[in-house]
Amino acid sequence: LLDAMGGQSASEYVASTGYYYYYTPIFSEDGLKVTGAIGGGYDFGPLLKSHQATFAKTYRIFFLLSIPFFLLLAYAVAEWVTEPISSLTLAAKKISDGDYTQTIKVNRKDEFGKLANTLMDMQTKLSSFQQEMEMKIKDRTDSLRAILRVAVSAREKNRLAQELHDSLGQFFASLNIKIEHCLRIYESNPEKLPERLKEMRDITGQGTDLTRHIIANLHAGASEDREIRSVLNQFLKNFTEGTGITYNLSADIRHPLEISYRTTIYHIVTEAVINIGKHSGADYFSIDILITEKAALLKISDNGSGFNLKEDIFNNLKKERKYGILSMKKRVEDLGGDFLLESSPGEGTSIKINFDFGLENGKTKN
Repeated sequence: LLDAMGGQSASEYVASTGYYYYYTPIFSEDGLKVTGAIGGGYDFGPLLKSHQATFAKTYRIFFLLSIPFFLLLAYAVAEWVTEPISSLTLAAKKISDGDYTQTIKVNRKDEFGKLANTLMDMQTKLSSFQQEMEMKIKDRTDSLRAILRVAVSAREKNRLAQELHDSLGQFFASLNIKIEHCLRIYESNPEKLPERLKEMRDITGQGTDLTRHIIANLHAGASEDREIRSVLNQFLKNFTEGTGITYNLSADIRHPLEISYRTTIYHIVTEAVINIGKHSGADYFSIDILITEKAALLKISDNGSGFNLKEDIFNNLKKERKYGILSMKKRVEDLGGDFLLESSPGEGTSIKINFDFGLENGKTKN
């Protein structure tokens, strides 16, 4: 008001009360003198309170309505981020497990898409690398098997030479001792000479059997596959003759077999049958042979006394029999085969041999 009386219009708003004032001066007719002032005011308080209440109510309604929207927005954003991460994580796990067939479904052009493309490129390269390595491993394995067979064949020749030297050498040495003994007896005590001559006859018979065994072993290695059955039959017939032991031989030969496998199969059969005759007390045994393109299987079973496999079987076996079993096992494992011995007291014994050729045909040029 004082400002208006001084010739100036004035206004004021009191925020604490919401009241607004306005004043303007009144001039004389000549406009040179202030003769008074006129003004007024308006109380905005109730209006402001009403608007504030309306605004608060509107804000609450908007806030409540916006919660589902923001929740949906947050879920959409989370899905947008986690879906490609889940796909990439699954793909990475599959790749680490060696599965390179997993399709990575991330059709985006952002960083996730770039990462997915990188993983797919890596997956393709790893798959190609794996196939290449598998081919190299197969080639190396085939080469090693061929080398092994040559080595086994050479070792077999050395073994047969050693067997000739040891077995026949011992036989002739023993025979020579008996002959010298007979000469001394003939000079000092002739009446005992017939007894010593009988011993020499027995030794000579053993030498004959030993020679037949070695020749049959050599024959088995050199025989064709179709002759395996006849060679084994001849050996089994000679071995069981006069013993009271019967046998059954089943040989299903569907594919040619390399010499090292033929020799090993024959050796296993002869060694096992000799053990049956000497140690098992069996009166019957069976031999089953199956030879295909992918495998060679041999099973020898008897109805003898058997023994307890749960204990240390070699502690209770005779030295000769123990070495025979170890020899068979080593021969099979040298060719990459599996050797399984099964037995229990009173239930007999069985030997199972398995040569798995895989994609090979078990036959190479000799």
